[in-house]
Amino acid sequence: MAAATRWSSAHAPNRAHAPPPPPSPSPPLPPRRAGIDPYGPAEAPHELVSFTSSFHGRTMGALALTYKDQYKTPFAPMMPGHRLAKYNDLASAAACIQKGKTAAVFVEPVQGEGGIHPAQAAFLRGLRELCDEAGALLVFDEVQCGLGRTGRLWGYEAAGVTPDMMTLAKPLAGGLPIGAVLLKQHVADVMSPGDHGSTFAGNPLVCATACTVFDIINDPAFLAGVERKGEKLKAALREATANNPHVKVGTRGRGSSAWPCMHA
Repeated sequence: MAAATRWSSAHAPNRAHAPPPPPSPSPPLPPRRAGIDPYGPAEAPHELVSFTSSFHGRTMGALALTYKDQYKTPFAPMMPGHRLAKYNDLASAAACIQKGKTAAVFVEPVQGEGGIHPAQAAFLRGLRELCDEAGALLVFDEVQCGLGRTGRLWGYEAAGVTPDMMTLAKPLAGGLPIGAVLLKQHVADVMSPGDHGSTFAGNPLVCATACTVFDIINDPAFLAGVERKGEKLKAALREATANNPHVKVGTRGRGSSAWPCMHA
């Protein structure tokens, strides 16, 4: 034992000149989240807000935003992270839109499937302010109300409010299947090629058709004609339903999107 102790003492390495121990491995980075520094402690805003009577589509993400249970029940459970506010009710929207939690607010300037309900101008302006304060994106779904159907090129123009993103589809290619998303520059700057795509949304045939359709609709004379036809349609609806006790006085909608106001 003594010999072993002497050997250890004589041959022990000089710790002053020993190489430093290898560094501990760095902890793994958290998953990358859009708009958030992966090294920082912040949690990415992830909640989406939509409104009563809304319809945004039947794919799983859009379905979670859609109001009617009849569309959602067969595919339950829905994607988490969704909050529902009352349409045309700023107080309800303000209770749902929260800084640090809300990523985007989806709204139809004129609800289509929900019953041709136009958003009040003050409501859309208020949503713009709430989203700016919360750092959330304001997304207008103009699939049903955009491209001239209200007598203006875009449904939101009546309120003088511009969104950060806008979705388009149905009338864009005159009946051929197409979908498009319009982005403001600050949204486009955080996207890369391949981040957004669709199998049939942008093939050469429908894109060429969409360009032609857009040029026709964007003609001021065409839009003025939509406005005139819309007024004629509303007048005819009022006349046709004047003596019907189940129909309230008046119609709702804009441009060619008009509907008699029915009693529940």
